[in-house]
Amino acid sequence: MTRFRVAVAMSGGVDSSVAALRLKEAGYDVSGVTMRLTGLPNSIALADSASIIAAKMGIRHYIFDLTQQFQKDVIDYFCEGYRAGRTPNPCIICNQQIKFGALLKLAETIGATYLATGHYARIQSDETGYHIYKATDPRKDQSYFLYRLSQAQLSRVILPLGELEKDRVRQIAADAAIPVQTNESQDICFLESGDYQSFLESRFPMAPGEIIDTRGEVVGRHRGIARYTIGQRHGLDIVANCPRYVTRIDAVRNQITVGDENALFQHEVRIENIHWISGSWPADVSGLSARIRYRMPDSCVTSIEPDSPDSAVIAFEKPVRAVTPGQSAVIYRCDEVLGGGIITA
Repeated sequence: MTRFRVAVAMSGGVDSSVAALRLKEAGYDVSGVTMRLTGLPNSIALADSASIIAAKMGIRHYIFDLTQQFQKDVIDYFCEGYRAGRTPNPCIICNQQIKFGALLKLAETIGATYLATGHYARIQSDETGYHIYKATDPRKDQSYFLYRLSQAQLSRVILPLGELEKDRVRQIAADAAIPVQTNESQDICFLESGDYQSFLESRFPMAPGEIIDTRGEVVGRHRGIARYTIGQRHGLDIVANCPRYVTRIDAVRNQITVGDENALFQHEVRIENIHWISGSWPADVSGLSARIRYRMPDSCVTSIEPDSPDSAVIAFEKPVRAVTPGQSAVIYRCDEVLGGGIITA
């Protein structure tokens, strides 16, 4: 039997550690690889933790410095998105450009045929190519973050946890006495404090401006559009006789619009920078659903109409709440991820 060499992206956490353990027990030649993405103490500590876990498992471990590319492809993208009045999702871009882009290429330099991660999703293949499906555990499903992967990338990727419940993964780690960190990964890995507003404030000035209502009347002042997102209710500092939510952010006018909750619901979403996992537009666009944020449920789609080679309008059976430019609309057929795009309007 050929022992394929697999590089496992190890973060020092339970998921990636159990992914490495399962592949080693399955007979693969496993190496651990860790990305150093920032110079922050947390990034260095994670790399050290991954090294300790790899040593306990008896596998090789490599640390790759990707700080410059991460700054360019992810952090700059994150900052420019907020500056333009959007709410970007840096994890999706990181998966495409860094983890399954740069790291996959670096895995080749140590002789690895495949790259494995601790993502909760499933990859299957047939005569038509490679397909991504939701994880067995719906509470941990991360298929949403993987919709921008290509056929070439998927042919080299293994996701050992897709069929497992999170509780089972924790038990495997405990049984093997793997010294993993107990905290879940934070949403934005390059923000040690979680304070994205202070992070953005250190990178560009935030100019105050008007808050208007849906009739165009000025009702208050904001402290910089990067501090707000669609659907936000708290922190508006306005006087109103009923709850008001951010319904629109206009970077050109440096203006925020607020309205009642009904104003948050839309029947259509426009997306651009569309990516289809198969490499082409699906022949049948019936029976689809879409998710417009990671933690939101899927919504039934009635049509997807292209309005340019790289953009389309998705129409929903029922209106969806808080459509947010910068987030991704990910398109599913049942449990399969077909593709998606970045929301623009």
